[in-house]
Amino acid sequence: MSNDPSETILRRASMLLEQRRYSAAQSELRQVLAENPEHTYAHALLSLALAQDERVGDAARTPEHREQLIESTRHAESAIASDPNDSLGFYALAFSRLQRGDCPAAIEAGQTAIALDPYDADSYAIVAGAQLQSRHYAEALETAEQGLKVDPEHGSCTNIRSLALERLGRGGEAIVAAQAQLSRQPDDSTAHAAVAYAHLNQGEYKEAQLAFREALRLDPTDEFARRGMIEAINSSNFFYRTLHRYFVWMGRLDQRVAFALMIGFYLLIQNIDRLADAVPFLAPYTSVIVMGYVIFALTTWIASPLMNTALRLHPFGRHLLNGKERLTSTLIAILMGCALLSLAAGLIWFNLTYAMAGVMYCFLLSVFVVATMNMPTPAGRIGIGIASAVVAILPFAGMFLYFVYGSLAIQLGSQMLAARSRAF
Repeated sequence: MSNDPSETILRRASMLLEQRRYSAAQSELRQVLAENPEHTYAHALLSLALAQDERVGDAARTPEHREQLIESTRHAESAIASDPNDSLGFYALAFSRLQRGDCPAAIEAGQTAIALDPYDADSYAIVAGAQLQSRHYAEALETAEQGLKVDPEHGSCTNIRSLALERLGRGGEAIVAAQAQLSRQPDDSTAHAAVAYAHLNQGEYKEAQLAFREALRLDPTDEFARRGMIEAINSSNFFYRTLHRYFVWMGRLDQRVAFALMIGFYLLIQNIDRLADAVPFLAPYTSVIVMGYVIFALTTWIASPLMNTALRLHPFGRHLLNGKERLTSTLIAILMGCALLSLAAGLIWFNLTYAMAGVMYCFLLSVFVVATMNMPTPAGRIGIGIASAVVAILPFAGMFLYFVYGSLAIQLGSQMLAARSRAF
């Protein structure tokens, strides 16, 4: 056994990492780097400790968390610089990139790690995970299965394979794969969550709730399971369950296809008059098409926060919401109350036109609230909030159509900005 003090500290740091005591591991590893700033293994382990720290579970939550992930990337790059043939450095870089939401860079680094060490199933798992987040489900399935050839009982590869199968619409196979993992690791919360998502997306929300509950019992901090449990409880409502099938269909599309569909709908609505001129028999129905699309878009955009308002009355569900979700649902509830008051006033004074205008206005303000609150950074929330305030006053200047188009633009723009902000 080596008497090198650094080796003793590194063994202790590795043990702390296995125990998920990331802060303690970071302190140990910084000691080694203070003595030997070029230590490849210490840089790689410190990168992993920083990236896995529970305090950085949501990469875009605070500037401090973002800085911690950037530091994680720097240490991975230092490990690679000191030894370009060490696969652990590239694995750490892939892990760090994935936590920062940069899936293409994570895949590239992970594939280099595989090329340097094709017998490490962890590297296959990190590449498959990045492919899964990129909605490249077939590629994620293939990579996870390659990892399972190296280690047939690898937990992460098994769970990613199960999730990829579910995304590809092979729910039955997904459940079988996840249950096989549970037979080996009954305390694997991710495997319980994978089973739950397969049940949920097959419409079996009661079975999904049981599996999510078990996942959260095993790991109360599991964000993946928390969000799934919210979906499962909300799916008890028939209306939301129907919408959820649409969300699942959209979720299974390639991200580029999903964006293209949304932008295509937006362009269609903007050019509806030209369409009516080109296809005269559609002319009487243009208003119906526009209103149908607006109602459909509004419903899909505010359904989740609206259902979260009801979730606050659920004995278990009310403990699932975080602070931002509670604030969003409160604001949505206030706006829905205003919509009801507008409708009641219109009925009392026999002015249905003003009543419906008030209802529509409140629904569109709800979209602004959701778009603003969904931005992952304070700067993004301020930007979308200001844009929303400007668009919200357009009806009072008589520009109703621009108000509707502005609402759609804010929703689409906020989604694109959020996607860019999550990758840094």
